[in-house]
Amino acid sequence: MDRGVSDLVGYVLIFALITSSVAVVTVGGYDSLGSVRDAERFENAQRVFDVLGANVDDHLESHVESRGTEIRLADARLGFGDPVTLNVTVEGVGSNQTTIDPLVYTQGADRQIAYTGGAVLRVQGGGALVTTGPPFRFGDEMVISMVNTRGRDPGIAGSGRVLVRTEATTRSTHAYTDGPYTVSVTVDDSYPDAWERWFKSETGENCTATGGTVTCDGVESVYVRTVAIDVYLE
Repeated sequence: MDRGVSDLVGYVLIFALITSSVAVVTVGGYDSLGSVRDAERFENAQRVFDVLGANVDDHLESHVESRGTEIRLADARLGFGDPVTLNVTVEGVGSNQTTIDPLVYTQGADRQIAYTGGAVLRVQGGGALVTTGPPFRFGDEMVISMVNTRGRDPGIAGSGRVLVRTEATTRSTHAYTDGPYTVSVTVDDSYPDAWERWFKSETGENCTATGGTVTCDGVESVYVRTVAIDVYLE
């Protein structure tokens, strides 16, 4: 009788152990699969934003009037972030400034992809990185293209496909050709460290980057191109 009770108790303990182990592995497995899925969705969003940037470049370079880029939301939000100011100052001559509505894809609490003034920024874990730079060219001849996106629709959250439609409305060019000049470019947003790293990687010894500002000396000519682009979410 005692042996039968002992066998029964042992069986119950082993069964409980197996059940608990299966439950732990199952929950952990689902969490891992969910993390992998979310990471892949985030990578896909960045690739789509690169496509969006190429489509917007068509407005600037080829004077295309309208473009559409489709992005798929999956438990995410697409909308417009806080305004960003872009300023180009040619010392002693003049300045050009525009205010941009960045398009922002948000996943969870700490992941974002932002299209800001022609650049794509990746924000994750409290840090930011300029993954695709804006259409700026540095050197003796400097060309700064100011891509002024303007949000025309409220944000969209949830799951499903969203068409990002961009329409170019106005274009202008300011030329400064009697250098040498000292030229400062400032991107005033929430990620000055990311801009500083990008400026340092793209400029030479005649330029100094501090936060979201880069200053270049001895520039012979400067061309500031501005294109205003209305952005619709459909």
